[in-house]
Amino acid sequence: MEAINQNNSSQTLFRFATMRSAELSDPKNREKRFIFRNYLRQKGVIDPRVEAGESLKNVCEKITGLTIETEASLKAKSVQFYELSVWVAKNKAKATKEEFDAKIKTYKETPKPIVEIDSNIWDNLIYQVVTQKNFYAKETLIQFLHLDHILSNYDGNTQEQYEDIIKAKVVLPKELFKAKTNSMSNAAVSREESSPQNIPLNNSALKFAEATINLKGNVDLKKALEKIEKNYRKEYGIAYNKAYEEYSESVRPEQARYDALVKEQEYQKEIFLAAENHEALSGLKYVSIPEVPNFKFNFRPEIETEELLRNVNQENIEALHRIFNTSDLTNALNDISTFTELFQTIEQNNQLLQQTILSNVNLNPQISTTVGGVVVPVAQSLNTQEISFTAGTIRWGMGLGSHTMYLTTDINDPKHIVSGIYNIKSYDQQLLANGTLAYTYDAPNVTTLFSNGEDIPNNILEKQEVLLLEGEVVLNDGLTYFMNGKLLWTADRINRFQGTGTFTLKEKVITGGEGGGNGTPTNTDDIFIPSGFGMKNIGIADYRKVEQSTYCYVEGDVSHIENIMAREYREKSSRRLKRSESQTTKSTESEKEKLTDTTSTERNEMQSEISKVLQESKDFAAQAGFNASWGAGAKYMLNTAANYATHSSREESNRQAVTEAKDVTARALERIVTKVKEERIDKILEEYEENNKHGFDNTKGSNHVVGVYRWVDKVVKNQIFNYGKRMMFEFMIPEPAKLHSLGMKVSSTTENQLVKPIDPRESAGMQIKDWSALTDSTKLKYWLGYYNVEVDERLEPVVYVGKSIDYSSTESKQASSKSDLIPIPEHYITESYVVKSSNSFPGYNGWGNGASLLVGGDNGSSGFLKFVREVPITIATTNAHYFHATVNIKCVLQEEYKNGWLQKAFNKIIEAYKVELSKYEAALADAKAVGAQIKGSNPGFYRKIENTILRRNCISYMLNQNPDALLTFGKKRYYTNDNASTETFQNTDIKVDEKLDQYAAFIKFMEQAFEWEIMSYYFYPYYWGERKSWADLYQFDDNDPTFRAFMQSGMARVIVTVRPGFEEAVRHFLATGQIWNGGEVPVIDDPLFLSIVDELRSPKVTKEGEPWREKIPTSLTILQAGSIGLIVKKALPCNCEPGVKFDDELGEICGTSFEPNDNLLGVESLEGQKVISGDWK
Repeated sequence: MEAINQNNSSQTLFRFATMRSAELSDPKNREKRFIFRNYLRQKGVIDPRVEAGESLKNVCEKITGLTIETEASLKAKSVQFYELSVWVAKNKAKATKEEFDAKIKTYKETPKPIVEIDSNIWDNLIYQVVTQKNFYAKETLIQFLHLDHILSNYDGNTQEQYEDIIKAKVVLPKELFKAKTNSMSNAAVSREESSPQNIPLNNSALKFAEATINLKGNVDLKKALEKIEKNYRKEYGIAYNKAYEEYSESVRPEQARYDALVKEQEYQKEIFLAAENHEALSGLKYVSIPEVPNFKFNFRPEIETEELLRNVNQENIEALHRIFNTSDLTNALNDISTFTELFQTIEQNNQLLQQTILSNVNLNPQISTTVGGVVVPVAQSLNTQEISFTAGTIRWGMGLGSHTMYLTTDINDPKHIVSGIYNIKSYDQQLLANGTLAYTYDAPNVTTLFSNGEDIPNNILEKQEVLLLEGEVVLNDGLTYFMNGKLLWTADRINRFQGTGTFTLKEKVITGGEGGGNGTPTNTDDIFIPSGFGMKNIGIADYRKVEQSTYCYVEGDVSHIENIMAREYREKSSRRLKRSESQTTKSTESEKEKLTDTTSTERNEMQSEISKVLQESKDFAAQAGFNASWGAGAKYMLNTAANYATHSSREESNRQAVTEAKDVTARALERIVTKVKEERIDKILEEYEENNKHGFDNTKGSNHVVGVYRWVDKVVKNQIFNYGKRMMFEFMIPEPAKLHSLGMKVSSTTENQLVKPIDPRESAGMQIKDWSALTDSTKLKYWLGYYNVEVDERLEPVVYVGKSIDYSSTESKQASSKSDLIPIPEHYITESYVVKSSNSFPGYNGWGNGASLLVGGDNGSSGFLKFVREVPITIATTNAHYFHATVNIKCVLQEEYKNGWLQKAFNKIIEAYKVELSKYEAALADAKAVGAQIKGSNPGFYRKIENTILRRNCISYMLNQNPDALLTFGKKRYYTNDNASTETFQNTDIKVDEKLDQYAAFIKFMEQAFEWEIMSYYFYPYYWGERKSWADLYQFDDNDPTFRAFMQSGMARVIVTVRPGFEEAVRHFLATGQIWNGGEVPVIDDPLFLSIVDELRSPKVTKEGEPWREKIPTSLTILQAGSIGLIVKKALPCNCEPGVKFDDELGEICGTSFEPNDNLLGVESLEGQKVISGDWK
């Protein structure tokens, strides 16, 4: 144990940085500590060109008037000077002042050529720093400047002067390395800058949008046709009544004359019969039936192409072209004779369009995933200043036609245009068309442009291959955006152009280099100089670390007391058993029985009756018939006929009446009993048993035993160590969690994903706030299919019921009537009816003739009442041989039923959603429960996420964000050796070239130059982020408060320190965009830089303050009186340090009361005490 105490190792408790600004460089001896260029006599050929506005990089690449020095040429100037400069560079960190003085003295006493440090030396150094073509020449130039500085300023008088001279740094002129201001910074984004880049064409969105627009066109077309049909029915009824009245008026005089003649003959006949004057009776002349024209009524057909097209608008005509897929509507409509047939064709097209919509709508549910046992929400969409859309053109009409354009955005974040001004241009920027109108549909993510008079003529587009869409529009979020899109020609005759675009927020401002630099270089291989926007050097940080080590273990409070009486045995046992069993049983049985029994009975009865009949009769019969129908087309027919017969006979006949009855009773019985018996038993038995026993055996002991357990507390010692000064940078990161949200977007795999079901009442697309929204059959079908909901069969919206009623008689001079009921199906109500009838009247015999048919108490369809359950019909005739009629009634669903059915369907959809939601919540709770265990053992999981995302953000401020640049994120360094498009294990190799070295050096510098692992950060609240992101940021919740602050943050302040030894390289990179490739790093002539170099010269690790101790409770326990164990000098370890003062109030601790003894349970002792030791069998 003492060996352990002697080797007690410390561990880092935490690290922190005390931040402060850099102290100003001491002006004393400043000229000795730094090597400056003499601006009066050492300005060369580079300065004038840079001052004229040319970039330093361009000047160095196209240098003129400068002799480029090499190591050999510099050495040739003076071998002695070269050798001494090399010695100084190698030994300045370890040579003593005496050695240094001796070298300088020897050099001065030796004859040698004089090396002049002029503008050529400085220009060569600047050239090599910028181009980095000759490393050894660059090092030699710096060494020459340093030696020249020593020889000019060192006299060897003091140690302080020696320290300043030997560590002097070369200072590059800041005027040459000043970054040029980008002319585009702080400028509002232009239309060209907001043009879409690499946005994939969403064919599914195009199909969805086109089907939505066409479905809306079909709805409008049907409404227009229904209005035309209603007018047609009205005009038909008026025309028919008028024609019939005119016909009646035309035949009335002739009918009146004929009626008068018949009445006169009837009168004479009655007189002759009364007088039994048979001779006169037989002499009556025949009254001929007048010849009257048949009633004929002609009306235009229901579907008359020219008339129909005159009564619909252009959009309706285009819809007809599309539905029939023809440019010749006349021929297409020749096969359609009724409105019903036309409505059926439209409905069939509606079904196809609805299926297209349902197949191409994809609502994104909220998804969470488990990473390392932690449930992390997955981002589905991101609030950005750019909204992508997919666009296409539709050609209206099958002839020359014109084009309109439609746009669709993500249905999960639907946007549509409310107003704006827009135009399309050719690829060479020639204006083709412009517009201001924008229409949206039931889908909130679809907008139509260039419509309603602003259509694009076909002759304009047929000459184009590329269309550029531009405009300034207001979306439904109330914000103004620049709209830019690019559409390409396709082979589709209807959808001639398709493409993508973006809506870019008008207020968006571009700063130089998109936040990290001073603009995107024209050449992606150009050196990129960070602009410094969003980051700044804020000075020096004293890096401190608190190291903690174990100091001592001390006794704590009483944790438990165990009492065992003399001769007592006590034992505790516990048993843990886990068992699970699963069993499934399914039973199916089938039985079918069919029984048929037929009985036939025949009876014949003869009834004979002989009678003598003397009959004389004169018969006149007239027959007229008319039938008409509406609804299935205009069909009508009128017919009249008449016959006259007279006969006189004396007949004696035997009248036989034979009644034959045949009763056939057929009885059929069919019974089907279905039982399915299929037995399957899956039995899984899993058992786990754990038995534990714990006992105290004092059966042999003569005294009571009392065991007192005490908690053991751990005392630790903490000490602050200052590891020296650090250069410190501050980064301001807007919405720091946005990149994390991007990275957590839904991937193609569903492993470890928890999908939250979509609430239909809150869905961005296909939303149904209540049952009334289900009148849209597309939404109804979508949600029924989405949650696989079974609903009661939906009744047809319209049904027809009918009944026939007839009457016949051989008698004349009588009135007859008949009535019946027509049952109406449940849940329906009558709307209109159609009657087809015919009748026959015997003639004008004094009674007159007539027939009347009442349906529901009405003799005209126009005033038909609304009946439910049943409709009464009545026939009344006078002087008719027969009358028969067929009544067809149109019934529509009651509104109460339709609404009730939709309400039930809505409730079932919501119930299905709630079932899925409960499953999701149970799975989420299980995942969180598992995650809680993992997080308990891995508390740094979220810190790693925060560190990685913040590091990526900080690095992005210091590199070129152009994805085509050489030194930036995400460069591909693999290739396929067989030129295949797909990478496999066999064909993939690393690109080994010069760029790999550059890229690797850049990565090493970025990752190693900063101490990313000890960064500190502070998260500011959500309201510093983008306004429209507030809701998403504010609503995020998590059990880790720091991660919650990270995800909710609108702005983060990150402090990063530079790793010791990299300070000058980092400053050089930020000033020049170059990664120093070795050797001594010159500094830039900047006051802050010079002061930082002064402060970082001599970092030392020192203790700060006095150590302090802390008492930490542990889960360990110990018996108070003694215990059994290893032979030690102390019962528990103490690592005491004599003479050390502590800044706490714990007092003396090392005087512990723990002492070992050898008392055993169950063994007699002279002292009469027993202590529990746990040593029993």
